[in-house]
Amino acid sequence: MSDKVILSKGERVSLAKHVDSDGNLVKMQVELGWSENPSANGVDYDVDVSCLGCSEGKVMGNKCYNDRKEFIGYDGMVWYHKEENGCGGAVNHTGDVLDGSDVERINFDLSKIDVDKYPELIIPVSIHEAEERKQTFGLIENTYLKVSNLDTGSELLRYDITENMSAETAMIAAKFYFKDNEWKFAAIGQAVPGGFAALLKQHGVDVE
Repeated sequence: MSDKVILSKGERVSLAKHVDSDGNLVKMQVELGWSENPSANGVDYDVDVSCLGCSEGKVMGNKCYNDRKEFIGYDGMVWYHKEENGCGGAVNHTGDVLDGSDVERINFDLSKIDVDKYPELIIPVSIHEAEERKQTFGLIENTYLKVSNLDTGSELLRYDITENMSAETAMIAAKFYFKDNEWKFAAIGQAVPGGFAALLKQHGVDVE
């Protein structure tokens, strides 16, 4: 029988039982999946999952730049401009999927997170170039987050995001957080008016 936990908005669960033979939390993978509503406007959707390593709601770490000296985020961020080495190398994106042809995934090694620096790992979901393409969450469906054991592939948690966000383009979908000396997972499903840029600003990031 599966030990998978199905979560609804607002529910939280401890991850303490998901440990390996050495007593460390197993490596976990968060998967974002969705499908296009038949009434969509015919333009491919680019729906992204990201991670913001935060303390007291603000993204932590130094600013990061690419080889062209362009700002690509902070140490605590993993998103489509900075897919690797988030939170000291413990959080890594497997790659941006531009057209919905596959799911997006982020890998987490929570046992290696500096919990004093990154006690919250916020997981936003957003539509890239939503305003230009005239797209919202109202034109996609069957959106979900799945948390799996990275090594075995077994599904641990699932959150089907059924909340009505028909006018919105960005949300805080869920988060990992460290409290009472253990990691936990919360299903949030909170829309953020103003899109992904507004969500980032809310967490202390001004996109340059």
